[in-house]
Amino acid sequence: MIAKGDDRTIANPCHIFRALLRQCTYLPDSSARCFFRNYVVMRFRKHNPRPRIPSKPTLYPPKIQKALLNRARKGLTLLERANNGYRSPLLKVLEMTYGHRGRRRRELLQRLMQDAPPREEILKRLVPSITAQASGEIFGSQLEAFLNAQRRSEVGTSSVGLRKLSLAGPKIPSTNSWDRPMPLKRVQNMKEKWYADLLEQIMPPLPQEEWERLRALAIGIKWEELVPRRKRAGMTENETDHNPDAELSLSGIVESSKRVEISGSMTNPHRLTPRFRRRLWASVFAERSYMTWHVVEKKWIVQWGTQQTMNAVVDRPSLPLELSLFEGVDEQGKIISTQ
Repeated sequence: MIAKGDDRTIANPCHIFRALLRQCTYLPDSSARCFFRNYVVMRFRKHNPRPRIPSKPTLYPPKIQKALLNRARKGLTLLERANNGYRSPLLKVLEMTYGHRGRRRRELLQRLMQDAPPREEILKRLVPSITAQASGEIFGSQLEAFLNAQRRSEVGTSSVGLRKLSLAGPKIPSTNSWDRPMPLKRVQNMKEKWYADLLEQIMPPLPQEEWERLRALAIGIKWEELVPRRKRAGMTENETDHNPDAELSLSGIVESSKRVEISGSMTNPHRLTPRFRRRLWASVFAERSYMTWHVVEKKWIVQWGTQQTMNAVVDRPSLPLELSLFEGVDEQGKIISTQ
């Protein structure tokens, strides 16, 4: 349980919790709204355990309380900026929702490694040499098939912070810097480091239904409306958040001049237009996949998203053409002679 402190930097946790839930309801994706609401509730319940003895509640030390509240404020800032149209925070929210990073990614990775052998067994199967690397099955049939599919795909070549998946094995030299045989402890550490780095590069597949829904959002077949925001307390329908007195001050003039920028730049939010949201969904969809078992061929099939969906717009408005502009010319645009 988090108690109130004397430090002014520690706010009321209930206020932060309610603000987080309010921002979750404004996210422009229904899956993101559901995921982040459950995530916020889970995190607050985890750090607010019920005391075994009612008269002696369990309290965190003030240092830990401050760190937890600062983490909650950072999450609140992320959601606020995402709802205001900043591209990087909104893309991060979608990546956390669809398993590109964070808790959802670890859950999907755990599902992918259900039939994989234990970690100690995998490390024993790794041969401490690149040339002598075993060519047989090391990680299990499902994980092995997905690793090969991701290695053959384009995932990791266009995204920032994601490298091309490599299955060459750990680079373990036979001798150390003193030309002595490599100690077994160092060999074990190199294997563990390579295996941990391999797991960080894996982009686990989504369930097929969720992958199909994300594809429909990326190409414009499916659509979701924005959630209208609630008015602030004490405001009527005709009142707004606009404060003319603030713009007459020097700071207000400076702030208003900063807003005269191109929408969607690094320092200014983007309007949550249909095209903007579709491009974000397509960016996430390009690195997501789903995995199914082919009954006839008896092997795992992995289907990846494509980057071409960003240009596949199905709801472009058709503009009326003025055919009179093309009178007197042929199909190639040359003037037809009247002689």
